[in-house]
Amino acid sequence: MEETTSQTTPQKSSLLREFAEALLPALVIVLVINTFVAQATRVDGHSMTPNLLDGERLIIEKMSYRFDPPQRGDIIVIDPPSHTGPPLIKRVIGLPGEGTSSSTASHSTSPISPNPPAAPMLRALSPKATCS
Repeated sequence: MEETTSQTTPQKSSLLREFAEALLPALVIVLVINTFVAQATRVDGHSMTPNLLDGERLIIEKMSYRFDPPQRGDIIVIDPPSHTGPPLIKRVIGLPGEGTSSSTASHSTSPISPNPPAAPMLRALSPKATCS
């Protein structure tokens, strides 16, 4: 009976070790990809309709804006200023150095800040939305 007990214990520890050897590298790979390369998110709200629908899932690619700045028309994902709540998904409509104007006399031209607040931007990829 002692032989059975001594054989069971190494089998259990061997199985546990094999499980840990498979799980730990997988977790490290997932964390690296999620932090630096891509991330899954969901559209929350109707502000991007008809391009992105409420509840639609997106894969956010994080590498592009490390090499090139956002261009007009790109869909970007930023953390909200208060860092509470889900990321915001928006389209770039103005670039630093550009201004806005209005056709009514009561409004004047206001420049877009050449130094926008720092916010991490991510390029959103979706079957319905393409980015340049």
